[in-house]
Amino acid sequence: MMTLEINFENQLEKYKLMIYKFIHKYPYLDKEELYQEGLITLYETMETFQESRSSFSTYLYYKLNYRFIDLYRINKNHAKILESLSSTPTSYTPIKHLDPFLLEEILKVLTEKQRKWFEYHHLADLTYNQIAQLENTTIDAVKNWGREARKKLQPFLNAYWSDDMYKI
Repeated sequence: MMTLEINFENQLEKYKLMIYKFIHKYPYLDKEELYQEGLITLYETMETFQESRSSFSTYLYYKLNYRFIDLYRINKNHAKILESLSSTPTSYTPIKHLDPFLLEEILKVLTEKQRKWFEYHHLADLTYNQIAQLENTTIDAVKNWGREARKKLQPFLNAYWSDDMYKI
């Protein structure tokens, strides 16, 4: 383990400028986060490098390039979602005939994640995919939040509404 640490420090000194080159290539991203990603990529590259395939510097260059492109795309997608959310009003009245007192009672019954699902999906009209990206989770997790929330809300709402049109 000690030799890997010494080797990593040597490689870091050798390729620090390459990491900084990629950091400066993406000026709109957080520099500290990019540096950490560069260190992680260097470490992973050291573990997976095979001399028979290419030189270490070439392999590291491509690994850093693709990792930073991925981070840029992720950041760009998050920015688009946040921009679309900020440009659309998110009041608690998109569902017609939803009593504010009923809404308050609904939100009391749900857990934090179920509440997020309800607010994003029913009040802000976001898709499961958009919710998953906002909350940095999977679509299946968001679906599970909704499934569990519906279980809690169905009997609750049946007491308020007898018409099938309003059931969640």
